[in-house]
Amino acid sequence: MKNKQGISIIEIIITIFIVSALTGMGVAVYINWQKQSKLVNTADEIKSVLIRAQQLATAAAKSSDWGVRFEEGNYTLFAGTFYNQNDPENISWQLSGVEIIEPESIFSDGGDGYIPDVVFRKYQGTTDNVGLIRIRLASDPTWIRNVEVFSSGQIR
Repeated sequence: MKNKQGISIIEIIITIFIVSALTGMGVAVYINWQKQSKLVNTADEIKSVLIRAQQLATAAAKSSDWGVRFEEGNYTLFAGTFYNQNDPENISWQLSGVEIIEPESIFSDGGDGYIPDVVFRKYQGTTDNVGLIRIRLASDPTWIRNVEVFSSGQIR
């Protein structure tokens, strides 16, 4: 004979508890995935701009060296040996939700100092400005991603 009483209140509470626990875990995993994706995407975008600057320098576009300047909330592709903030041909990207850690001391200036720019030599694509670009989430500074530039021009 079948039980015709239906579902008990205990069974409903247990089911709600299990569904709530699974949903909570899923949301936490999704939030962590979003953070990781934001950092990975920003690092990849920065690598692409660095590679673009190197390609333009190697091709001697505008018969010039090419570089990228890093600031806390943005980075800028520029032509020339030095960054000129008033050059209308500069191309800038704003960072959203991430920031660059201590941009003023990222790259060696080829001597004893540090600068926020990396400049690639025309025809060669090499640089004296070696360094490590550190990117972190603005909302959670413990999440960090690095992009490294070597004197050979290699970007990793």
